[in-house]
Amino acid sequence: TRMATPKVSVIIPVYNAEQYLSECLNSLINQTLKDLEIICVDDGSTDHSLSILNQYAQKDKRITVIQQKNLYAGVARNNGLQAAKGEYVIFLDSDDFFDIQLLEKTYVKGCETNADIILFGGEKYNTQTSEYTEAPYFLRKEFLPENPVFSRNDIPDQIMTVTTPAPWTKLYRRQFILEENLKFQPFPNSNDAYFVLVSLCLAKKITYVDESLVYYRIGSTENIQSNKWKNPLCFLKAYEAVYEELVRRNIFEEVEKSYVDVTISGCKFNLDTITDDEARLTIYHEIMSADFQKTGVLDHPIEYYSNWRNCMQVRGVKYALLWYEKMRKKADNSGFQILKQNSLHSTPLVSVIVPVYNVEPYLKECLESIRQQTLSSIEIICINDGSADLSLNILLECAEHDNRISVFSQQNSGQSAARNAGVRQASGEYIYFMDSDDILDIHALSVMYEQAKEDDLDVVYCDGSSFSDSEHCEESVEIYKEYYVRKHPYPGLYPGAALMRDMLSHEEYRVSPCLQLIKRSHFLKHDLWFCEGIIHEDNIFNYCCMLSADKTGYIGRSLFNRRIRPDSVMTSQTSFHHVYGYFYSYIKMNDFIQNTVLESDNAKAALEILSRVLKNARTAYSKLPEDEKYSALGLPHYQQTLFKLYVSDVEQAKKDLYIVRTRLQQT
Repeated sequence: TRMATPKVSVIIPVYNAEQYLSECLNSLINQTLKDLEIICVDDGSTDHSLSILNQYAQKDKRITVIQQKNLYAGVARNNGLQAAKGEYVIFLDSDDFFDIQLLEKTYVKGCETNADIILFGGEKYNTQTSEYTEAPYFLRKEFLPENPVFSRNDIPDQIMTVTTPAPWTKLYRRQFILEENLKFQPFPNSNDAYFVLVSLCLAKKITYVDESLVYYRIGSTENIQSNKWKNPLCFLKAYEAVYEELVRRNIFEEVEKSYVDVTISGCKFNLDTITDDEARLTIYHEIMSADFQKTGVLDHPIEYYSNWRNCMQVRGVKYALLWYEKMRKKADNSGFQILKQNSLHSTPLVSVIVPVYNVEPYLKECLESIRQQTLSSIEIICINDGSADLSLNILLECAEHDNRISVFSQQNSGQSAARNAGVRQASGEYIYFMDSDDILDIHALSVMYEQAKEDDLDVVYCDGSSFSDSEHCEESVEIYKEYYVRKHPYPGLYPGAALMRDMLSHEEYRVSPCLQLIKRSHFLKHDLWFCEGIIHEDNIFNYCCMLSADKTGYIGRSLFNRRIRPDSVMTSQTSFHHVYGYFYSYIKMNDFIQNTVLESDNAKAALEILSRVLKNARTAYSKLPEDEKYSALGLPHYQQTLFKLYVSDVEQAKKDLYIVRTRLQQT
């Protein structure tokens, strides 16, 4: 017969746990403490869990079965607590199992100390491997004070981190729960964090049993943790509620550091374990919301945090969110407009494509250098990429005076998108890509076209020079003064891969599209479209264009003049935009070369260029502020994995590159 007031009430929420339920219940009915009640709350199970519970209840009168609709574990625990009569109460999970002395040892400890909460340790049990591993964070011994009975007054900075924010490593005095009116939240997951964290702060007496008494099951694909992505905000809403309650009870300032640490730790855990892209985006938005920001978790100096790297990761969410949204921004071709179409009566020899974005001070000079070309059979395709200055006015004005000029306009989508739009409008035999702030030698197109036509080249390359109108760019001009001028002749005709090899051997390999004239049929045949949404995209374009070209040539003349200006990609401060540009270039170039058959020496050169692009990504990444490095969290999950391998985990990238190099050299 069940005792009127059992020593311990065990409350177990049960939902579709048929696979583990018997092991759980057996470890309870065989406890050395016999005076207990086991309250099992079936949360609308759709498997055989309820049947198993009823079978056990028939055999053991200490077991009570309560049924409810599927309202999740928090509601089930609250309903179990309402039915409980024990002096102490413990909340266990139906997929875990327990040391048979768990209840006796914790109950005795509670009676000795009259504690509100008795903590204890545990181990993790892997369902897949049947292995047990230590879980020191279940009971952080290093945070325990000398006094075996303590409260928040003794360890205010560790009171919420001395144990896991889960209820199954704690025995509670039931009267304490009732007096403080503590309840679990009705969330699909993280419903226990509020109850546990607030209770730790409110308890006047906490003690512990320094033993592993619970075995927490991992490795299951059907538990709550593995499905958190379906309701990703629960953990943040729980922490926000803890903040509100501690403020309401006027104890937040006492335990703020502990709150900050446990919240940062919870955020990191969820950011690391939730891999669904949309779920992560939802989390990012909530971290940046007013409700979370008012907790002040991210407002302290870096030395305040117990783990500053974790803090940087959470602070970095603002960068991740910006990058996440950037990654999902698609070029909006619905806004593409034809503002002025050229009125040529014959097919031009060269289509000059000019992307234009906020270059009002330089645009006229650029366009004049194209209009004055000695090769007159050209079309000039200008793509206004959503300029906010007077660039579009200048384009239309110039078009009025030259029937070779076409003007198109699109929403701001980046230089690559503008170049691609220009190619789609082009009709010339050859294509030339011009940057709208630079200047072209008046003989450039004539010289390059004649060479390309004479030798039927896929691509012809030339040199360039650098200049600046700004005193702020003197250092950059000095760096790039001779950068586009090659010292070696490269005579005759080359397959593109061979020219790449020879130029690289003299450190004269350059990627600018402005230093080459490309046969349009070659561009289209090999799908050499620019990768949109990134910078440093010229790395991919030139790599693929050159390696796929059967016939190339070189003209040792400076035919292009690059303007160095303060607000260009070349001179701007390193940001994650630069890192991602190099990283994505590496991925695309790697994909390309693995599907390309090259002779050994050419393959070595191609791989060397690939290695340098990856090195650029790592170098740029190393220069970022610590929190901005977490912009990588804004990448799609599969790209995050590659980013860790290639940019963060250098050794793995070396192995990968070695495998590719070996395969190519064996081909």
